[in-house]
Order: sequence, then C-alpha cells, then structure tokens
Amino acid sequence: MTDSLHPGSGGNATFGQLQMSNELRPTFYAAMIGWPMIAFWICSLRYRVRLLERKEQES
Repeated sequence: MTDSLHPGSGGNATFGQLQMSNELRPTFYAAMIGWPMIAFWICSLRYRVRLLERKEQES
C-alpha cells in the first residue's frame, strides 16, 4: 500500500521525472487553454442571467 493516493508517492520512478512525454503535451496544453475558457463562459452566462433577472424585476 502506498503512502498516498497520488501517483508517484510510493516511489514510482516514472512519475518522479519533471519532464512530460510528448504524447501528453497537446492534451495538457489544450486543457490549460480550455478550462479557463470554460470558466469564463460560465461566468459570462451567470452574469447575463443576473442582468435578465434584474431587467425582469424592474419591469
């Protein structure tokens, strides 16, 4: 049993390297761009819903 649930915590040498494999790089970079874009989109949706709610209350 390992010390933690995190990969490499039990002394696995393959996870101890600081470099990322070339097969994983496109996925990683797409995620680094995509997740902030999704967060921005969700925030903008919430903002627009609040604007519509305020507009509805005023009329």
